Amino acid sequence: MSKPGQPARSVLVPLHLLAFLMAMSLSTSPTPNVSDRGGDIFSSQATQEEQTAKEGAIFFSGFFDLGFASLKSTRASLMRTGESGLTFGLGFGAVVFSYLDFSAGFGLVFLEDRDPFSQLTTGGEATSSVSIGIYYAQVGFQLPVPFRNKRGDFPVWVGGKLGLMGTGASRDISNCADCYVEKLKFSGGAYLKPEFKLKIGHRVWIGAAYTFFSSKADFLNMFGVTLSGNFN
Repeated sequence: MSKPGQPARSVLVPLHLLAFLMAMSLSTSPTPNVSDRGGDIFSSQATQEEQTAKEGAIFFSGFFDLGFASLKSTRASLMRTGESGLTFGLGFGAVVFSYLDFSAGFGLVFLEDRDPFSQLTTGGEATSSVSIGIYYAQVGFQLPVPFRNKRGDFPVWVGGKLGLMGTGASRDISNCADCYVEKLKFSGGAYLKPEFKLKIGHRVWIGAAYTFFSSKADFLNMFGVTLSGNFN
């Protein structure tokens, strides 16, 4: 029997057990929201660091362009060709730190032949045509328009390039090894090319550019549309 005023043992034991279980429950419960917010912060920092590293990389690309070229009328008249024609080209480049753009390429300008000749070939009689081979190297910069898409990318970029273009032209019959060839003279030279690009996929860009040539060149200007893709 317990003395009056002293709690019974049968009551003390359950109370001690209940206190122990409550202490264990509190020690094992997760800390509310603090760690989650910390995880979000660390995740955001990691994403920013990854983006910074990505922007500091060198990206290699290849491109295809299609356009239109205009020549000085005096040179076209002297060479007996049209004053404008379609252009086609291929090239490759590298973008450093997301802003510096280096590239080189080659292509053809197809002109009207205003003094054609004909020659008999194994495939029958064929008529000449005029084309200008072009090759160039250029360097420039590009900057993003301050607008981000849903992926967090800058989809629109603007910039410009300075370049130097060489040429080699002829009046000849295509796909004929032994036919007559007349060499023509069209001078290339330095040029300035403002342009813009639009990102249409993870690694795919479409762009447009207008090229101004120096006064020493026989070309007046070029306008072209470019489709390009990053290799990495």
